[in-house]
Amino acid sequence: MMEQLFISILNMSLTASVIILAMLIVRLCFRSAPRSFSYILWAVVLFRLLCPVSFSSSLSFVGIFAKEAVNDGRMEYIPEDIGYQMEPKVSLPVPGISDAVNDTLPPGNPAGSVNPLQVVLFIGMWIWILGMAVMAFRNALSLFFLKKKLRTALWEKENIYRMPGKGTPFVYGILRPRIYLSQALTPEEECYMLLHEQIHIRRRDPLFRTLAYVALCIHWFNPLVWLAFSLSEKDMEMSCDEAVIRQIGSSVKKDYSASLLALASGHRIIKGIPLAFGEGDTKQRIENILHYRKPARILIIAAAIACVTLAIQFLAYPTDETDSAAGENTFYGIVAYEDSHGETLPLVVRIPRFGDVEIPEADSIEPYIEIDFNGLEAGDLIRITFPKGEEISVMETYPAQFSQKAEKIEIMGRGPFALQPAEENRYRFTVPLGMAPDARPGDMLNIYRQTEDKNGQVQNEEFLNSVEVLEVIPETYQIWVNMSPEEVEGFLSEFGFGLRCELIKQDSEETQGQAKPSGSESSSPGSQDEMLLDMSVPYLSRSDLETLLARADLNGTFRLNIQSIARSARGIDRYVIDMFTEDSIDELPFLAFSEDCVFRVNREMNSIRYEDVDFDEFVKLAEDGFSWINPLCTLHFQDNVITYAILESAWYGSGITYEPFVPDTWYEDILSFPEMEGIDPLETYYTQAYNVKEDFGDGAGTETAEVYTGNIGDGDSGIVLFKNENGDILYSEGAHTARAGWNNIYLGELNGTPFLMRVHIEDRDTYGGYDYQVFRLGEQGEILQIAGSSFTFDQDRIPYDEEIFSQWKGQMDAYLNQCQLLLSTQDGEVRTE
Repeated sequence: MMEQLFISILNMSLTASVIILAMLIVRLCFRSAPRSFSYILWAVVLFRLLCPVSFSSSLSFVGIFAKEAVNDGRMEYIPEDIGYQMEPKVSLPVPGISDAVNDTLPPGNPAGSVNPLQVVLFIGMWIWILGMAVMAFRNALSLFFLKKKLRTALWEKENIYRMPGKGTPFVYGILRPRIYLSQALTPEEECYMLLHEQIHIRRRDPLFRTLAYVALCIHWFNPLVWLAFSLSEKDMEMSCDEAVIRQIGSSVKKDYSASLLALASGHRIIKGIPLAFGEGDTKQRIENILHYRKPARILIIAAAIACVTLAIQFLAYPTDETDSAAGENTFYGIVAYEDSHGETLPLVVRIPRFGDVEIPEADSIEPYIEIDFNGLEAGDLIRITFPKGEEISVMETYPAQFSQKAEKIEIMGRGPFALQPAEENRYRFTVPLGMAPDARPGDMLNIYRQTEDKNGQVQNEEFLNSVEVLEVIPETYQIWVNMSPEEVEGFLSEFGFGLRCELIKQDSEETQGQAKPSGSESSSPGSQDEMLLDMSVPYLSRSDLETLLARADLNGTFRLNIQSIARSARGIDRYVIDMFTEDSIDELPFLAFSEDCVFRVNREMNSIRYEDVDFDEFVKLAEDGFSWINPLCTLHFQDNVITYAILESAWYGSGITYEPFVPDTWYEDILSFPEMEGIDPLETYYTQAYNVKEDFGDGAGTETAEVYTGNIGDGDSGIVLFKNENGDILYSEGAHTARAGWNNIYLGELNGTPFLMRVHIEDRDTYGGYDYQVFRLGEQGEILQIAGSSFTFDQDRIPYDEEIFSQWKGQMDAYLNQCQLLLSTQDGEVRTE
């Protein structure tokens, strides 16, 4: 983390250096303009030194030296992962320097534990930190001695204080700045100096100088930043002098200059302290005052326009033209033999929408990844890139031809790719067998695009499309599918950058024995009693805690959501009494574990299988979830101490909990509405979409699922009634298009046993969750749960583990893939198929 911050600071410093060098030239050009314009532009430099991100513009001055900004709005001359690169490279903003620097960078050492450049960065990082600490200490020490001197100052009026003896006036403070004047000032000198310091305060100069000093502390290693710090102070003082002259009049220039000269010969109370600054560089200031003339209006307007233009150019990062040009100037295709009957079959590139195109000449032809390369071969996936900003056309000959020479051709993938025109403007296309080794004709391939962070961790996964497997040819390593031109283009452009294929088996005879999830011994329909979390166990209540506080004996079993466990005292010291009733009590008694307390955790994700653990493992598994949840425990008390403690999930740290079934009451709630008295809502407001007969209950005969959709006046909704053979309602499940009512209800069959399933999805990009319950219905409508689990994600609070999530998702998919949809209102849309 600190190493990445150090590299980010180096990149910011390099960007600011370019702007500082430009400012030196601008400052010379602005010599005839008021100094306030130069002073304003120094604020742009300060922004560059303190803020790593900015907006993009084609007018960017930085773009002259660096054509692209990284995708998160920062310049990256030095890659954040340079320490881990085998061939580290930088791209500095000074032409011709990068190659010389790259030649000196030590290459990676795959045989060692660290790369040499990692050691260099580590040492440099600590030198940088030490330098900042020295700067901060020096400033703190100066402020300490200054405050001792300020104790002798006497308040005069408002924010003006008088110092004994001689000395230059100065301003001290940020939020409540004070002006300190010496007793030796003449009335005329005091008039000029007081106005000068008041202008400083009005312009918020104390805040600006403090931020400038913070930037100097951060970038202390950059000599250009020291120069900018000094010149910006001079411009600040001279612009303030000019403001005094404009306010009082040009007639006081000689007297004002004489006052500065007189004060310059006196004792300076402060020096080098950002929170307190006075007058410096008197010679240059006097020369500027004596030569100052009120500029013409046209000069002020021209300088203002130039200042705004330069500020935009200095602030903006260059526009990344890659994306805008990629669609026009980058083409993806498959190398194939020309569809010809001649003796010689030349190679062409087969591009969706364009057909066979002659492979253009290129400045370079090379593999994108390291492979043995002896030229293009049939079956290669290639990317053809043309110069940016140039219009490229494809001439309609056979084979077609590009209008000009390519900049480069890259081999993105080698070997098994093929593309053939099919009916209805579609293509037969081959996916490498390695992306789904177990694929068989009739299976489905779900194709996803994954994006990773700089550490290689999957950050986001986007569903692209789903295709049926038409043919599998192991000898040529090919899976043949049928795709639209858009789908082929998407696959070709994303291959090698995070594409993932998920195989959905469709052959039930082959997969019935495979689809059973882990923990299947406890998830068969005959073992519901073992799986049900005992919801009848009460929460620890206020009266129970009062029993503990009164030191009376507390005995029994209770549920509790814990917030903290004291390891040394061996007990629970923070907890939620009853998270549903929000009970509260002034003093929470300490809940101690007995010496021989039995600790157990549920090791399953979607069922119940308790396993004995020791105290330390119990505490660790509970603490893993404290960042986002108060983990649920079941505790047995005997004589006021806990003798039996159960943690209801071993997966809290990954956002996973077992999800017990909570019956839906939507249909019962509708029937209880006063306005529904005497009305059958199904007949009045709903329409039956269809019904399905299946043995999803333990009663006699076959049960029926009746699916209804409609609107009772509060938005579209749906209801599924589950009835026994006699038509009696066993259970109902509702769904609404309002976000809080989104629901997905399925009917499935696994290993010859029908079941019902409901799935809730709440995805808000950076946080959300999924949960599901699989169940059957008892003879009287009781819920016989087979499986249930929830997965919560929050990129700020819950660490994401791809392997654990895949395990959780695999268990859910084992049921979901055997289901048909009954009713869904996901994303606010009612669907029944």
